[in-house]
Amino acid sequence: MTAPVTPTRFHQVGWRVMAYAAGTHYRTASLAEAIALIERTDLDPAKAVEVLTTGAPGSPLVKTLSQRMMSRDFTPNFLLKLMMKDVKYAINEAEAKSMHLATAATTLDLLERAAKAGNSEKDFSSVVEPMRRG
Repeated sequence: MTAPVTPTRFHQVGWRVMAYAAGTHYRTASLAEAIALIERTDLDPAKAVEVLTTGAPGSPLVKTLSQRMMSRDFTPNFLLKLMMKDVKYAINEAEAKSMHLATAATTLDLLERAAKAGNSEKDFSSVVEPMRRG
């Protein structure tokens, strides 16, 4: 039986599921890993990020987040702690339906590391910081 899509129910589940489906959380975590790795290689970081942002992965989200990560400007646009909350909601909703969201679980681990490092009140792009430290 399907539940009616009331404004309350959509707020509880729908928009989080849509955000999850859009991949905001795992694209952010993947980009953070890529930037942290690039910074440990002999690649020119600016040129490598240009390839990431103008090639196939170069969505508007990737472009915006890569700029924040590279400039280390974590002025809040969307707080890391709120991204963690949304990912937890998606995981809990899936578990209630006997599903495991592997990418969400991995991303939550990365977000939690960033929160423990003091980034909860910063933009969620600050997920890159613990990866930079190893």
